[in-house]
Amino acid sequence: MATLTTQEISESGKVLTMTAAAETGDKYLNEGNQIIVVKNTGESMTITVTAQVTALDYAPWGKSTKSNATLVVASNKEGFIGPFPPAAYNDADGYVQITYSAIDGVTVAVARLKSTGTL
Repeated sequence: MATLTTQEISESGKVLTMTAAAETGDKYLNEGNQIIVVKNTGESMTITVTAQVTALDYAPWGKSTKSNATLVVASNKEGFIGPFPPAAYNDADGYVQITYSAIDGVTVAVARLKSTGTL
């Protein structure tokens, strides 16, 4: 499993560095404000982000279930998925776990918008 580094998009823009999807999946340190960018030049594929906490019992809301997040990316298309709430998607080490149904022609990046603060 490869570790992806988050790239910041600022006011001046950013050309993302895409990385080949790893056969065993990828992961990134999740802060809850990032998205995954997927570019697919191969066959149609599905990206899956694994929910680590799938059941929650919170008195005001009752019981709820969190499923894995999935996105189908057709051939010669790009897709975006996220952001992911850390409480539901982070593993014990703070990473989001990503798997792919196919990796031929698939590249990925993790990005977030740089905070601009106030004027």
